[in-house]
Amino acid sequence: MDDADCDDADRADAGCDDADRAATAAGPGSRPVSPRPETSPRPERVLTIIGLEGRIARELLRLARERWGAEAVTTVLRTPGAGPAAIPTPGAPTGSLPVVTAVPAGERGPRATQHPTRHDAMTQDTPRQDTQRQDAPRQPPTRQDTPVGSTGPAAAAPEGEAGAPTVVCVTLSTDLQHDLRVPTAARRSGLTELARAAAGATRTGGHLVVVTSARVYGARPTNPVPLPADAPVLGRDDGGLVGDLLAVEVAVARLRTERPDLRITIVRPAAVVGPGVDTTITRHFESPRLLVLSGSKPLWQFVHVHDVATAVMAVVAHRPGPGSTPLGPVVTVGAPGLVTQEQVEQVSGKRRLELPAAAALATARRLQAAGVLSTSGVDLDYVCYPWVVASEQLEAAGWRAVYDTEACLHVLLEQLHRRGLLGLRRDATVGTASAAVALVGTAALMRRRRRKGA
Repeated sequence: MDDADCDDADRADAGCDDADRAATAAGPGSRPVSPRPETSPRPERVLTIIGLEGRIARELLRLARERWGAEAVTTVLRTPGAGPAAIPTPGAPTGSLPVVTAVPAGERGPRATQHPTRHDAMTQDTPRQDTQRQDAPRQPPTRQDTPVGSTGPAAAAPEGEAGAPTVVCVTLSTDLQHDLRVPTAARRSGLTELARAAAGATRTGGHLVVVTSARVYGARPTNPVPLPADAPVLGRDDGGLVGDLLAVEVAVARLRTERPDLRITIVRPAAVVGPGVDTTITRHFESPRLLVLSGSKPLWQFVHVHDVATAVMAVVAHRPGPGSTPLGPVVTVGAPGLVTQEQVEQVSGKRRLELPAAAALATARRLQAAGVLSTSGVDLDYVCYPWVVASEQLEAAGWRAVYDTEACLHVLLEQLHRRGLLGLRRDATVGTASAAVALVGTAALMRRRRRKGA
């Protein structure tokens, strides 16, 4: 309420006088006209979430609304793989795709009809069902009257206009099925535009948090365990999803120069697992046998999607200053503990398929040439060599993971068990080099065994 609240009694008396005068003017037998109630101002926006709609954004939205209230948190989200986002600057014409915005609770904007593959899941905290038809037109809520961000050079939110003190940009997808439907150039254009839009939506002097992945460090047999947060970004781009995240990292590096007024933090989680999470890593475990390159000793680390969201919340809530634990420009997050390949096989009950690295890579390239894979096999590195990260910065600031790596593995295997063997075999061969090579190798092994038996 406004400053008049300090004198409730006087205001109440004034209200009674107004009512009496209204009744007198209306004449005998008329109902008194009540004074128009004052409307309370809208709560100040605390957080805006921009990026890919998915399990990370949903969990982050749930936690943020629980902490600050639904009215203080807004989202601008799009379905993974839906192509470039059209998020114009104020006054600029809207592009061919609508602004996809989940507005605060209680508000609904006009409906968009330009894009049939988007899903109205931004204002829901429940996961999309796997059985939902993907070809059915869905029309997400849009809000053209208050566009956020920019598709051009990142500019600060104009003073006095809508701009959040903190913006989280989620560029890490957990929906591989949608990602694979879109050409690489369109995916990357959309992600980099989202990152720039997030900067444009951040108030001058505000905090921009961008969620990418620890995969940008690359997976190599010489990687230290764990990788420090400031380790060089050495991931390789062969047209796959890792290259998408590398493009985002380049865009964020440019934003640091273009927007020196912003505090920018990149959050790089380990392999994410949890209900509804679909990535190249989770699909690795869908094949009947687990691929291992000869001579490699894989070390597995995961992080639950809930812990990713709480880690981002910890970064958002952190206030640098005297007496506080400093957080660097890059923060890594992973579940505590590691799991060896032998432990994975023991827990999952699956046997390994060991192949020479050259043979596995040659198979991946043949599958790419046949159109089964969209990449040349760089993903094989991530299931054979370590890319373990620590959470020391977050833990020093008071954050703790709920799930350790072994618990995350059980969550992953339980999810695969619920999907069933038929769905696993159908999906595992698509978009995941390790699973596809393992399936091809397993089939060849079975054929040799049958011939020997004959």
